Amino acid sequence: MEHVTSELFVGRQRELEQFESLLTPAAGMTVLSVHTQGDGGIGKTQLLRRMQQICAARPEEVAFTRELIDFYHTESRSRMGVMSQIAVNLGLRHFPDFAGCVRQYQDTADASKREELLAQVQEVFRRNYQAFSEKMARSGKVIALFFDTYEVIQNVDPLSRDAEIEVTRFSHWLESHLFPCLSDNTRLIISGRYPVQELDCARFRVIELNLAHFSLADTVALWKHCFAVETDAALKERGFLGGTDLEAALGAMAAHARSKPARALDLDADGVATLGG
Repeated sequence: MEHVTSELFVGRQRELEQFESLLTPAAGMTVLSVHTQGDGGIGKTQLLRRMQQICAARPEEVAFTRELIDFYHTESRSRMGVMSQIAVNLGLRHFPDFAGCVRQYQDTADASKREELLAQVQEVFRRNYQAFSEKMARSGKVIALFFDTYEVIQNVDPLSRDAEIEVTRFSHWLESHLFPCLSDNTRLIISGRYPVQELDCARFRVIELNLAHFSLADTVALWKHCFAVETDAALKERGFLGGTDLEAALGAMAAHARSKPARALDLDADGVATLGG
């Protein structure tokens, strides 16, 4: 199957406005939990990427993880992995002690010694992150960390009628240990099919965005973009808004994407650095 990407984004204005309201120091430590109560393919990831574009356009106001920390990928599903990705995406130059500890951890073969080092690495990460956040706060900036596909690290039976969510050791560590040690000018944007479970509401302000399916108005707006028309009448002339030809609509969206290929966000040297370097 051919994979097509596009920069076209339609709808979700309420969600984007909610996100933008958090990009001020006065908003305080906030978790934006973007979920769908189990449904997939509704546009969570694209919404997060749009939020990243908003951050990229406001460099004087926000520092952010320029790549999504995606739990779909196995390298994100460990304490060392998620801390490393945060550091790399914010810029390794801001985490000098942490980078050194990671190299020491990676060079250690003894399992018991690695466990000891892991506790040290976590403390060094906390100190380096705190120093970075204080530097950002002095400049009036907030920090936005983007996490995607959170349901992968939650234990959910997809066949269960009530989709009961069980906390895993890793999600417990994230919500009870890593996230609470972050600074007050941090904004956590966490996307998954299900909401987060163990966040301390006394420590965080948690805002839930339960994404609905695309509305008819947003669908019509998308078709207008794809067919380069401005009115409903023009869409009707093409056979839409009554007896819709879905195959033609999908073909038009693919053609639109090919005509305007997506461009990756510009990354500085820190954004593409690796801890092994």
